[in-house]
Amino acid sequence: MGFCDFIERSLQTNEPEWNYYHTNIAADPSVNPEQSMEFIQSYFNNGQKGFAFVDLAEHAGPFMDRYFKAGAKYHVIDCGQNPELRLSNYRAIHTVSAFFLGVMLGKRLSNPLRSLQITSGYESFPFSYLWFLTCLYHDYGYVVEENLTPGRGEAPYPIEGAWGRRTITEYRYINYIRKKMKMTIPLYSFESLHSRRDRFRMDRLNDWEIAIDRRVLYKLSQISPNLKRHGVRFNNGIEVNGFSYSSVDMARYFNYCINELDPPIFNHGIIGGHLFFDRMVKNYISAYLDRQHSEGWINNNFDGLEDFYYHNRHFCREQIPVFAYIADCIIAHNVWKADVKSENKYWKYGLDRLMGNNFSNLSFAKNPLLFILAVVDTIEPFKAYCSSEATGNMARSVWQSIDFSFNDGSLTVKSLKRAYPIHVLYERAKRLEDWVDIGPVEMRPDKQSFEIKMIPT
Repeated sequence: MGFCDFIERSLQTNEPEWNYYHTNIAADPSVNPEQSMEFIQSYFNNGQKGFAFVDLAEHAGPFMDRYFKAGAKYHVIDCGQNPELRLSNYRAIHTVSAFFLGVMLGKRLSNPLRSLQITSGYESFPFSYLWFLTCLYHDYGYVVEENLTPGRGEAPYPIEGAWGRRTITEYRYINYIRKKMKMTIPLYSFESLHSRRDRFRMDRLNDWEIAIDRRVLYKLSQISPNLKRHGVRFNNGIEVNGFSYSSVDMARYFNYCINELDPPIFNHGIIGGHLFFDRMVKNYISAYLDRQHSEGWINNNFDGLEDFYYHNRHFCREQIPVFAYIADCIIAHNVWKADVKSENKYWKYGLDRLMGNNFSNLSFAKNPLLFILAVVDTIEPFKAYCSSEATGNMARSVWQSIDFSFNDGSLTVKSLKRAYPIHVLYERAKRLEDWVDIGPVEMRPDKQSFEIKMIPT
């Protein structure tokens, strides 16, 4: 099917396969791709997840008025305002384009034997829920990468010491970004928050001098399942327990991107994953507090924190490991295996995990959501054919020129116009073979299309 036709039909039918909340989204990127950012924000707002984009200055004021009540001491859920940070139209259009390509692919890859629904505890989360959170946020870290540039060579290197190669200085730059973006919820150690006596002063948890949201955060970390111990489970039996990479590996990779890439960058995937988890937990807390405030009661036990409704949206503690899993997918989608030229540099940063046979290719059989994200982010056509100056009209032209079809476990990609030669997408898809567990990517005899074997036999 023509990709543009698929996007248009999806938006017209409003099916739950892509629209999890089945509510109206006024922005129509198929007609005007430059409404893509509005589409993304509307989707999150429909799910009462407005905290995801509080950093955008034009939306921060009304959000703050709604969630930060007069007289309340909300410290944990403060996100601040960063008027200099914007997600470009280019990235927003790519995000929406990747979203609908993932909807198409997820539908084809899902069947009774390969269900893409996740279970966490006693709660189930369908693919449409997982995918909108993952894909519509996967490039949001570009609000930093596109607007802030680090100085080359400024990030610390791992050094030998009493505790091996790990030193506290390795976290300097990721912590700098976390502080700038007012990220206060730790992704890798959320479940241990309630054990940090020095930070949360557990002997005074019932003291109302401590901000309400800080005590709610402590309670939520205490009662929630976590990704490392409980994991999440797909309906086909695939289990994900823990993170793709350790926190120190990601701090080192973050430093590698600052010191060794040209130009140096703040890695948007690592930033986006941390930001997603921080904002989703804060969103959960703010929804709970706003609900309690509107009902006129809050108590020290924080009754109902584990399961409640807010503006007809369901919030439950089982979402916390799902948020952590999605954050991990966002981080891992932008972490690359060392090629031959970069192996010595990777070694210098202690990134053995990303070298040679130590690197584990992304696999549908082990991590379906991350697999789909990696594939669609690579072959999404708008980003492949258009530069960062591209307009919405160019997006529609690309979408109208590419055809995707799926049969017998293979995805066929065809170009319908000479202006968009298929070899551009083919070369991008071919690189997937180096780090994603797919079958061969082969050009067809007509030289106008190629096939990707999605489920290796």
